[in-house]
Amino acid sequence: MILVFKLQSLPKVCVRLTLPAQEAVPGQAISVALGQFGVKTNDFIKQFNDLTLVYPKGLHVSVIVLVLRDGSFKIENKGPCLLYLLKCFLNDQNEINIKSFLVILEFISKFKFLSMDKISFCRSILGCLKSRNFILIF
Repeated sequence: MILVFKLQSLPKVCVRLTLPAQEAVPGQAISVALGQFGVKTNDFIKQFNDLTLVYPKGLHVSVIVLVLRDGSFKIENKGPCLLYLLKCFLNDQNEINIKSFLVILEFISKFKFLSMDKISFCRSILGCLKSRNFILIF
């Protein structure tokens, strides 16, 4: 089998960025990360801010920018980091009960666009809590 692709449609590079929702501004970090691949920073910022209108202002959102060989780009929204959402929700607590855990599940599911099932989602959250030495009380 022979696969033929247009060279222009293949990504030249993938860049992963974490930026505050609706608050991306031209700055050194974005310009350095994307400018070296020929991406117009102002176009990226406009698209990113439009894409993140579904999130609260200032929430850190991860995106992957696929830079194509012709200088155009595509933005893939990965959503906010799970650990960041847990930190925002729990503040400085280091132990939670089962009721709080269920509230956390509901809270995070509003912000994450997940393709995983609920069991995998719960395991992922428990893994994040365990990695940060949180104690779950039943």
